[in-house]
Amino acid sequence: MKEYSLIEKLIIIAFDVSSFLTFCFFASLLNGLLVGIFLFVLFSVINAIIPQDKRIHADRLLHCFVLSIFFLISCLIIYKFALNYMSNLDSITLSILLVILANFVTTNCLWWKRNELNARVYDYVKFNLDNKELLKYKEQLRQNDKRKYYIYVYYFEEHKSINKISKIMDIDMQRIGEEIGTMSHHIEYGIRLR
Repeated sequence: MKEYSLIEKLIIIAFDVSSFLTFCFFASLLNGLLVGIFLFVLFSVINAIIPQDKRIHADRLLHCFVLSIFFLISCLIIYKFALNYMSNLDSITLSILLVILANFVTTNCLWWKRNELNARVYDYVKFNLDNKELLKYKEQLRQNDKRKYYIYVYYFEEHKSINKISKIMDIDMQRIGEEIGTMSHHIEYGIRLR
């Protein structure tokens, strides 16, 4: 597991606090501050339970922030709406189930989209190792960016998992996933489909 620097820790704390305060603001507008706090804490606990290597985050903090707040506010609105037609316990149960679903969607929908592109490129590289454009790209990586070069070799040529690459190179798995996504995008649109 990656050890975060002080600046990274401060950014994470600031992000979590701003998310919490933003959601509390919207929850108070809907007269559901206590339920909102409960849903936010539940959302955070579920996210913490998901193993680090399975956790995929949005490409940018802003996307993560917007998705998380959107799903939490949706759950709160559904709770308030359901309160009119269901018992309090049923509406809280429904909200809890929706928070679990929202957490699943926010951690996995971005992964599925990215994984599809990576899989296509992975197969393309696997069966076209002698392609002149791929060899040229690999050489450019070797000359200009050693980290990307080694990730390329380990992932696309030696077929190592992101987890193994993370241990070998001592780089956070999310960062490796981002680099693979960047390389996959370049290979897909700059080489394969050209």
